[in-house]
Amino acid sequence: MALIPIEFRNVKYPSGEYKPTAGVSIAYVSNKEAMDKIDIVEQNFAKLQMNIQNKMKNLRKKENIVLHWEIGDEVYRFFKETEDAGFLLEFKISTLADFIGMSRSFWYSHLKFRTMHPTKDSVSKNIAWFMYVELIKIQDDEKRKDLELQIVDGKIKRPTELRLLKSKEGLSEARSEILS
Repeated sequence: MALIPIEFRNVKYPSGEYKPTAGVSIAYVSNKEAMDKIDIVEQNFAKLQMNIQNKMKNLRKKENIVLHWEIGDEVYRFFKETEDAGFLLEFKISTLADFIGMSRSFWYSHLKFRTMHPTKDSVSKNIAWFMYVELIKIQDDEKRKDLELQIVDGKIKRPTELRLLKSKEGLSEARSEILS
Protein backbone atom coordinates (compact mmCIF):
# COMPACT_ATOMS: atom_id res chain seq x y z
CA MET A 1 0.00 0.00 0.00
CA ALA A 2 1.38 3.38 -0.99
CA LEU A 3 1.44 5.98 1.76
CA ILE A 4 -0.42 9.24 1.19
CA PRO A 5 1.87 12.23 1.76
CA ILE A 6 0.56 14.76 4.30
CA GLU A 7 1.99 18.01 5.57
CA PHE A 8 1.05 20.07 8.62
CA ARG A 9 0.35 23.76 8.17
CA ASN A 10 -0.69 26.45 10.62
CA VAL A 11 -4.28 27.34 9.70
CA LYS A 12 -6.16 30.28 11.16
CA TYR A 13 -9.64 29.23 12.27
CA PRO A 14 -12.67 31.58 12.38
CA SER A 15 -12.12 31.93 16.14
CA GLY A 16 -8.78 33.59 15.32
CA GLU A 17 -6.86 30.64 16.74
CA TYR A 18 -4.10 28.98 14.74
CA LYS A 19 -4.00 25.18 14.70
CA PRO A 20 -1.78 22.68 12.92
CA THR A 21 -3.86 21.14 10.16
CA ALA A 22 -2.87 18.20 8.00
CA GLY A 23 -2.97 18.98 4.29
CA VAL A 24 -3.17 16.40 1.54
CA SER A 25 -3.36 16.41 -2.23
CA ILE A 26 -6.77 17.27 -3.66
CA ALA A 27 -6.94 13.73 -5.05
CA TYR A 28 -7.53 12.38 -1.52
CA VAL A 29 -9.98 15.02 -0.30
CA SER A 30 -13.01 13.33 -1.84
CA ASN A 31 -12.24 10.08 -0.02
CA LYS A 32 -14.22 10.21 3.25
CA GLU A 33 -12.28 7.33 4.79
CA ALA A 34 -8.98 9.12 4.17
CA MET A 35 -10.38 12.37 5.57
CA ASP A 36 -11.55 10.57 8.74
CA LYS A 37 -8.07 9.14 9.16
CA ILE A 38 -6.56 12.59 8.64
CA ASP A 39 -8.77 13.92 11.45
CA ILE A 40 -7.38 11.20 13.72
CA VAL A 41 -3.80 12.08 12.69
CA GLU A 42 -4.52 15.74 13.54
CA GLN A 43 -5.91 14.74 16.95
CA ASN A 44 -2.88 12.54 17.58
CA PHE A 45 -0.57 15.40 16.62
CA ALA A 46 -2.35 17.76 19.04
CA LYS A 47 -1.98 15.10 21.77
CA LEU A 48 1.70 14.68 20.86
CA GLN A 49 2.28 18.43 21.16
CA MET A 50 0.67 18.54 24.58
CA ASN A 51 2.51 15.45 25.90
CA ILE A 52 5.89 16.62 24.62
CA GLN A 53 5.45 20.14 26.00
CA ASN A 54 4.67 18.65 29.43
CA LYS A 55 7.73 16.41 29.25
CA MET A 56 9.86 19.38 28.17
CA LYS A 57 8.80 21.32 31.28
CA ASN A 58 9.91 18.40 33.45
CA LEU A 59 13.13 18.06 31.46
CA ARG A 60 14.03 21.67 32.20
CA LYS A 61 13.55 21.10 35.93
CA LYS A 62 15.86 18.11 36.16
CA GLU A 63 18.06 16.29 33.66
CA ASN A 64 16.56 12.82 33.23
CA ILE A 65 17.86 10.46 30.55
CA VAL A 66 14.68 8.36 30.65
CA LEU A 67 12.65 11.48 29.91
CA HIS A 68 14.79 12.05 26.80
CA TRP A 69 13.98 8.49 25.74
CA GLU A 70 10.26 9.05 26.41
CA ILE A 71 10.28 12.17 24.23
CA GLY A 72 11.87 10.20 21.41
CA ASP A 73 9.42 7.35 21.96
CA GLU A 74 6.37 9.63 21.81
CA VAL A 75 7.53 11.01 18.47
CA TYR A 76 8.56 7.59 17.17
CA ARG A 77 5.13 6.13 17.99
CA PHE A 78 3.33 9.09 16.40
CA PHE A 79 5.25 8.62 13.15
CA LYS A 80 4.58 4.86 13.24
CA GLU A 81 0.84 5.34 13.91
CA THR A 82 0.66 7.89 11.10
CA GLU A 83 2.27 5.47 8.68
CA ASP A 84 0.05 2.62 9.92
CA ALA A 85 -2.94 4.85 9.09
CA GLY A 86 -1.58 5.08 5.53
CA PHE A 87 0.11 8.49 5.60
CA LEU A 88 3.66 9.69 5.17
CA LEU A 89 4.36 12.88 7.10
CA GLU A 90 6.47 15.13 4.93
CA PHE A 91 9.22 17.20 6.58
CA LYS A 92 9.00 15.23 9.85
CA ILE A 93 11.83 16.90 11.71
CA SER A 94 10.93 20.39 10.47
CA THR A 95 7.31 19.84 11.49
CA LEU A 96 8.37 19.02 15.04
CA ALA A 97 10.67 22.04 15.20
CA ASP A 98 8.02 24.36 13.76
CA PHE A 99 5.04 23.24 15.82
CA ILE A 100 6.53 22.00 19.09
CA GLY A 101 9.70 24.06 19.25
CA MET A 102 13.36 23.22 19.77
CA SER A 103 15.87 22.74 16.98
CA ARG A 104 15.91 20.18 14.21
CA SER A 105 19.04 18.64 15.73
CA PHE A 106 17.15 18.21 19.03
CA TRP A 107 14.46 16.15 17.28
CA TYR A 108 16.91 14.24 15.13
CA SER A 109 18.91 13.31 18.25
CA HIS A 110 15.85 12.14 20.15
CA LEU A 111 14.55 10.04 17.28
CA LYS A 112 17.97 8.52 16.67
CA PHE A 113 18.34 7.85 20.42
CA ARG A 114 14.95 6.11 20.54
CA THR A 115 15.75 4.06 17.44
CA MET A 116 19.10 2.96 18.88
CA HIS A 117 17.50 2.13 22.24
CA PRO A 118 14.18 0.41 21.49
CA THR A 119 13.33 -0.05 25.18
CA LYS A 120 13.64 2.20 28.18
CA ASP A 121 15.63 -0.53 29.93
CA SER A 122 18.35 -0.38 27.27
CA VAL A 123 19.23 3.17 28.33
CA SER A 124 21.88 3.61 31.00
CA LYS A 125 20.84 6.06 33.68
CA ASN A 126 24.57 6.53 34.39
CA ILE A 127 25.19 8.27 31.07
CA ALA A 128 24.25 11.92 30.74
CA TRP A 129 22.28 13.18 27.73
CA PHE A 130 25.21 15.24 26.40
CA MET A 131 27.25 12.02 26.23
CA TYR A 132 24.44 10.19 24.44
CA VAL A 133 24.32 13.03 21.90
CA GLU A 134 27.91 12.14 21.00
CA LEU A 135 27.25 8.40 21.11
CA ILE A 136 24.36 8.54 18.64
CA LYS A 137 26.75 9.89 16.03
CA ILE A 138 28.55 6.52 16.03
CA GLN A 139 27.07 4.24 13.39
CA ASP A 140 28.73 0.99 14.46
CA ASP A 141 26.54 -0.60 17.15
CA GLU A 142 29.34 -2.60 18.73
CA LYS A 143 31.71 0.37 18.99
CA ARG A 144 28.94 2.50 20.43
CA LYS A 145 28.03 -0.14 23.03
CA ASP A 146 31.70 -0.53 23.96
CA LEU A 147 32.02 3.23 24.44
CA GLU A 148 28.82 3.25 26.52
CA LEU A 149 30.39 0.66 28.83
CA GLN A 150 33.55 2.74 29.09
CA ILE A 151 31.47 5.76 30.09
CA VAL A 152 29.58 3.76 32.71
CA ASP A 153 32.89 2.38 34.05
CA GLY A 154 34.24 5.93 34.34
CA LYS A 155 36.97 5.47 31.72
CA ILE A 156 35.43 8.21 29.58
CA LYS A 157 34.16 11.22 31.49
CA ARG A 158 33.76 14.09 29.01
CA PRO A 159 32.36 14.51 25.51
CA THR A 160 35.77 15.77 24.35
CA GLU A 161 37.32 12.41 25.32
CA LEU A 162 34.58 10.62 23.42
CA ARG A 163 35.07 12.83 20.35
CA LEU A 164 38.82 12.23 20.50
CA LEU A 165 38.31 8.45 20.64
CA LYS A 166 35.84 8.64 17.75
CA SER A 167 38.26 10.67 15.63
CA LYS A 168 41.19 8.34 16.45
CA GLU A 169 39.09 5.34 15.41
CA GLY A 170 38.05 7.16 12.25
CA LEU A 171 41.69 7.92 11.47
CA SER A 172 42.70 4.32 12.14
CA GLU A 173 39.95 3.05 9.83
CA ALA A 174 40.96 5.54 7.12
CA ARG A 175 44.62 4.52 7.44
CA SER A 176 43.79 0.80 7.18
CA GLU A 177 41.67 1.46 4.07
CA ILE A 178 44.53 3.39 2.47
CA LEU A 179 47.06 0.68 3.31
CA SER A 180 44.92 -2.17 2.02
